[in-house]
Amino acid sequence: MLVAGFAFSALAAIVSFVATALVLRQARQSSTIGAAGSPLAGGLGIALGGVLVTLFVAYHAPWPAALVLLVSLFAAGFGYLADRRALGRPWRLGVTALLLALLIGLGIPLFLLRTETGIALPAPVLLGIVVIGALGWISAFARMDRIAGLAASQAALMLSAAAALALFSGRASLDQPGLWWMVGLAAASGGFLVLAWPPARLAMGRLGTSYLGLMLVFLALNGIVLGWFDPQQALVLGAVPIALATADLLPVQRAAPAILRTDKRRMTAWFLASLLVLLPLAGLAGLGGPWTFLAPALALLATLALALWMGRPPAAPQ
Repeated sequence: MLVAGFAFSALAAIVSFVATALVLRQARQSSTIGAAGSPLAGGLGIALGGVLVTLFVAYHAPWPAALVLLVSLFAAGFGYLADRRALGRPWRLGVTALLLALLIGLGIPLFLLRTETGIALPAPVLLGIVVIGALGWISAFARMDRIAGLAASQAALMLSAAAALALFSGRASLDQPGLWWMVGLAAASGGFLVLAWPPARLAMGRLGTSYLGLMLVFLALNGIVLGWFDPQQALVLGAVPIALATADLLPVQRAAPAILRTDKRRMTAWFLASLLVLLPLAGLAGLGGPWTFLAPALALLATLALALWMGRPPAAPQ
């Protein structure tokens, strides 16, 4: 499993990189260009790399991987259609909510989720709460795609950190295909980032954000029910989209997308800073006690401060 997992993760990164390069090449010769000069199918490589890894997992554990494969492919296809035909927000939210309900309701044992989260609610009520929360988080995650490379880099960070937490918990091992699900999807995100890091103007589009957002939610919930990490640790790792969505309400943040599309140094500093902030806090969140609530709150405040710093206009030359 170790050799096969590494091989498929590397292959996912290569497929993602090659597919992204082909999309860029095709976009120069056709009209498949969306907002800000980015191809509509910019996230195709991530989706293809993720599908490859999901097939690897499905070979070893058909359920729920087969369900995830079908639902995530539909999400990617609908995301591309939403960009292509400029579908309205109600349509996008409605379809995403339906896919989330299907994926979580059939793919996640709700009785285990209730046990791990300590939320003693009837299964239908718990499902509704989780779907609404996941829908809001995916919407915030999709907004990050306005800044080339930000959504994919944070996805790679979240997935890699979640895999590390799973290993440190002692409940996961490198012989489990579910662990390689996270590693492989992180590798696919990395393959995309090679071509998307600023000053590149390549975004994933709704194809990429719909697919990746759905996968991130499922893998987080799957890790929680397996006991690989605690719910509060997942909240810490997922704090960045929430912080950026909050910062968007403030005028200082309005310049951030335009700044970071060309400011490679600041974008790199943002990624490293969020890495150094979130990983220790995720570890502290697993200690329980006051850290159960304190670590997620600190993660949100710290990433909000980073988001506000990110949106500052660059200093004028002397």
